[in-house]
Amino acid sequence: MTLAASPRASRRLLWAVVAGSLVTMISLGVRATFGLFLDPISNALDSPRAVFALAVAIQNLVWGLGQPVAGALADRFGSGRVLVIGAAIYAGGMSMMAGSTTPLGLYVSGGFIVGLGLAAASFSVVLAAVGRIAPPERRSLALGVVTAMGSVGHFLLVPITQAWISDLGWQTSLFVLAVIA
Repeated sequence: MTLAASPRASRRLLWAVVAGSLVTMISLGVRATFGLFLDPISNALDSPRAVFALAVAIQNLVWGLGQPVAGALADRFGSGRVLVIGAAIYAGGMSMMAGSTTPLGLYVSGGFIVGLGLAAASFSVVLAAVGRIAPPERRSLALGVVTAMGSVGHFLLVPITQAWISDLGWQTSLFVLAVIA
């Protein structure tokens, strides 16, 4: 019996795909909600929309620049550890973002810290881990499922978050998303 056909290897791959899908769904789903916070945060900080836009731009740059570092750390210390630390940083940044009262606070929390968290707790680390576990004949399917779950996160979390913002306010909604992350 080959490794790819063994029940143990199949269960391991299934768990990796399920766990990776959940991480991708949550991390990218939460990130997709940030646009909903543009008006409430801009109004709360009494600042132009460009302030929020710059925070998201910083987040994207840090996310992109941090991914190779997160990948190297995952190779050295394990994907699970990097994902857990990344999720904690992500949640911490979002919690700090909810308490930001100045543009600088928003740049640091929603930009830099959330970007670092995303680099370590999103699809780049997950896909590398799933790709290592999946045998070549199942790798494309496994990676496709995990990647597609990021879109499911968008589909689920954006409308729910809009309702939370309307019912709970933007700060509480960010805290709820931080807990989910």
